[in-house]
Amino acid sequence: MLRIKNIHARYGPVRVLRNLSLHVDQGEIVSLIGANGAGKTTLLSTVSGLLGVESGEISFEGAPLHQMTPQQIVAAGVCQVPEGRQVFAPMTVKENLELGAYQRLRKGGSRQEIDEDMAEVFRLFPRLEERQWQAAGTLSGGEQQMLAIGRALMARPKLLLLDEPSLGLAPKLVDVILETLVRLNRGGMTILLVEQNAQKALEISHRGYVLENGRIVLQGSGRELLEDPDVRRAYLGKEYKEISDR
Repeated sequence: MLRIKNIHARYGPVRVLRNLSLHVDQGEIVSLIGANGAGKTTLLSTVSGLLGVESGEISFEGAPLHQMTPQQIVAAGVCQVPEGRQVFAPMTVKENLELGAYQRLRKGGSRQEIDEDMAEVFRLFPRLEERQWQAAGTLSGGEQQMLAIGRALMARPKLLLLDEPSLGLAPKLVDVILETLVRLNRGGMTILLVEQNAQKALEISHRGYVLENGRIVLQGSGRELLEDPDVRRAYLGKEYKEISDR
């Protein structure tokens, strides 16, 4: 579904991604792990069209994504849930969700279908339905993350990109968010996940990549990476070793 081939990309004057290649097949959850500054967010931003590609190719279902605008990329079926949620704080929960369907409405999308999709988001996150008339900025961090995911789902994506969805959340809410991603995947959603909690990300992923200094240095199934000694030492730590050795 998504194929990234030999891309180089800069963030300002700094080249962040170097000859990077990866792919995501339809129906997969693929995780991208790495230290802060490795280039994970830069990679998602290039896929979303927020940053340009210096060289190389990004294709989605065979179409040249790197030649499209961000609006065209969303219309093609690729949506990103940004790091830090970035909800529209003064607007209500419902208004934030409606903004996720903005392009659909502009192109004459059915109001009934959009209402049905919003009802589906409320089934996925009942807390949002309870707070649909509440200003988004007054929600808890976990509720704002639910809203950010729900807003992306309102665009009817084929591929969902998530940047650090567990950042700043309590452990129980992290589990809720990741379990939701598994449910979405079982329903047919393809997911590319950047996540600071490497253990939990790899546990739910079909495959994963390790990014260091803008390059892919390791790849494999989620289980293979969980058991890789270098990954365990660098990203999973002593706690995982003790648990996995029992």
